[in-house]
Amino acid sequence: MRQHTGISLSEAKRELVYGRLSRRLRALGLNSFRDYRDVLTADPDGQEMVEFRNAITTNLTSFFRESHHFDYLREQVLMPLGTRPPGQRLRIWSAGCSTGEEPYSIAMTIRESLPEAGRHDIKILATDLDSDVLSRGRSGLYAQDRVKGLSPARISGFFRSSPRAACCASP
Repeated sequence: MRQHTGISLSEAKRELVYGRLSRRLRALGLNSFRDYRDVLTADPDGQEMVEFRNAITTNLTSFFRESHHFDYLREQVLMPLGTRPPGQRLRIWSAGCSTGEEPYSIAMTIRESLPEAGRHDIKILATDLDSDVLSRGRSGLYAQDRVKGLSPARISGFFRSSPRAACCASP
């Protein structure tokens, strides 16, 4: 994992890794972790490496998780930007964004803090090692329980109902 992603897993994560990789062995009909390692090394850029990465990564996320980060963004970055002339450039990278709650929270913070955000060149890049959760985040579809901690004003202002999910992000 360290070689392919930079993630270093300590001995304390042994049970977690065992459980997650055991599912991959069963899915592939393999009998041992050595066999699984052989599959990975035979095609280090193949689909199974993607499945390996997805199995090992942990996806903990929620809207406005660790709210002090969004307070900092509002007070130290966005408020000063609001006093600058139009056309200012701002790039925000949400690394490890999982199913997208963090980048959507950033977008909501921007909209709430800068009513005229459109006069600036603002872009948010959202990335994650797990391609499955990234795909879900890209859809912007969230079950009702995912937004239950948001205020009614945020829900009505930034989400709409969808036949495919209880809420659909629309920042």
